[in-house]
Amino acid sequence: MTKGETRTPPNGFGARLMQPLSCLRTEADYEAALAEIESFFENEPKPHTAEAARFDLLATLIEDYECRHWPIEHAT
Repeated sequence: MTKGETRTPPNGFGARLMQPLSCLRTEADYEAALAEIESFFENEPKPHTAEAARFDLLATLIEDYECRHWPIEHAT
């Protein structure tokens, strides 16, 4: 790799990894996160990679959004 050259992540993840992740505040944010995480199911990232970390963060953000908007009440 020469100076100034960048390495493109495998499996076409490059552009996706450049997009910052943030809290899911709207239904549109939630839908976009679902669409992105779905692509990981078709092309599973290797463990301990930036792609795997992004998958984990998306899953956490989606879970948080769902818990805040559709809470499941505990049985008594």
